[in-house]
Order: sequence, then C-alpha cells, then structure tokens
Amino acid sequence: MIAVVGHPDLTAPTLAMLEEELRRRLGDFARASKAGLVRAGQGLPVVFGRAARTAGLTLVTVLPSKNGVPAVLDACDRKAAGELLLLSEQVRLLEYDPADRDARIGADESLLRTCGRLLAVWDGSPSTSRDATAHLVAYARGCGIDVASALAHLRQPRGGREKGVVNPVPSESAVSARMVELSRVEALDLLGTVQLGRVAFTDQALPAIRPVNHLVVEGDIIVRTHGGSALLGRALLSEVVAYEADEIDPVTRTGWSVLVTGTATRVADAAELARYQGLLTPWIEAEMGQVVRIRPEIVSGYRLVRKSVSGVPSP
Repeated sequence: MIAVVGHPDLTAPTLAMLEEELRRRLGDFARASKAGLVRAGQGLPVVFGRAARTAGLTLVTVLPSKNGVPAVLDACDRKAAGELLLLSEQVRLLEYDPADRDARIGADESLLRTCGRLLAVWDGSPSTSRDATAHLVAYARGCGIDVASALAHLRQPRGGREKGVVNPVPSESAVSARMVELSRVEALDLLGTVQLGRVAFTDQALPAIRPVNHLVVEGDIIVRTHGGSALLGRALLSEVVAYEADEIDPVTRTGWSVLVTGTATRVADAAELARYQGLLTPWIEAEMGQVVRIRPEIVSGYRLVRKSVSGVPSP
C-alpha cells in the first residue's frame, strides 16, 4: 500500500497543484495493482483520495471507532469523510479518539506499518503541537518504509503573507537568512527525515569524514559498514565520533543542519544485527555486514529561516 502525510495548513492553491502531482505519482502504482490508504480528514486526505481514484488506484479509507462503532468526527472533517467514503472501495475502522492528537499520531503510525511507500508533503519543518509531519516521516523511515517527497516542484507550499498565495522564490536582494537554534528533540526528528549524513572520526591521528546513509531508531543513529572499515575500528574501541546531516535549499537559502556527538559501538546482538540489516540498505555495492550504533550525547542544530532585508520575517 501507499499512504500520504503532510502539513494540515496547506492552502487551497497548493492543494490543487498537489492533486495533479499526486495523480501523476500514483499512476505507476495503479499499474502495479497497488492500493492507497488514507485516514479520513479534510485537506490533504481528500486530495490524495481524488488523485488515487483518478489514477485508477484502489482507495482504502480508515475511520475512527470506539468500541467497534464509528466515532463522531469534528464538523470540519465530516464532509471530507463523506467524499472519501464515496471514493473508496474499502472502508476500515480503527480504534482511536479523533479529538486526541496523540491518538491520531498513533493511528497514523499504525497505518504506516502496513504500507510499503509513503509520499510526504513536507517542507522540512519540525513537528509542533499541531503538525506531526516530521515525526511521521522519521517514523516511516525508521520502519524501513520508502519515503518520497511530493513537493519536488513546489515552492513555499504552505502559502505566504496573503492567505492562499504560493510565493515565488525570492531574489538575492529581497531576502537574507537568520539562524534559529533547534532543540534536541527537533534536531533528532529532522535527522530521522533524511537518509544521508557524514560521520567524522579520528583515523591514524588525522581527522576523517565519510558520507554514509543512516537510520534513526529510538534516538540512536544506525549505519552499516564493512569488516575492515576505519569506522568499525573506532566502534570496537567505543570511541567518540561526530555525525552531521543537513538539508539546504540553495535557491531559497532555507533548510537545517544537525550535529551529533556520541559514542560509536558495534552492534553484536544477532537479533539486533538482523533487524538493522533488514531496515537499512547500503547505497554502495559492497559487503556491509557490520552495523555501528552512534548514541547521541551532545545534539545541536540550526535552521536557516528566511528574513526580508527590512527585518520582517518571510513565511
């Protein structure tokens, strides 16, 4: 199955563009006889449902329930749920309280575990009390789910100063950027949303940096390596290493960077080793039978935020 997650405050013009993009993306899955899975709600779920059916995809809609009986949705979600039910070929009930944020996140996590692919409508911002997109992207990757961005061709997908307007990319003279410090939780959440980073360690008394793909599991950074690697040598000695990852847009000059310092150790437990080897596929063709765990001790990070020359923050 394929699912979608994204920001709850997407504007109408952005949703219209996303529907076309999702329809294009979902066409390949329809030809492979895959199904789309969505939790009933307004905004992105409805757009995903429309795109899925137009692309020829079987749509499965999930409704909240209490004691086996469909639960009452908020008024703003009822109309959307009605449209999704008309579009769906299958309807499922899932026990959760639609009024409780943590319950909704738990429901989304449960649905993601049944999927093989996730389309993320996400601009790189951390999770907030109203928006758990970053967490869900990190969770999906932690489960080994293939995550793809659905915002590749869109700029400023969440609107601008004027509600519902998608802003053009600013010119060099129009904006500068300021750095905003990330909390530990925000930094680790963002680290889990990307797959590539750089590990830094000491090799023969000299600094060494290696690009590696990674996984974040329960706050630890997991990487795979081969038996003769310098990194494994450091892990066997439980030495301190650094790990950096970032996602920077050179056009809008926005993004983030996260730096972790912690102890590297070799994963020796057979069950853990098998689990991580199943979740994390190396990007290079080599025998990568060893797994190294980096346990974060010092976590820091910064976000580059657009700011107009006049000092008024850009959206």
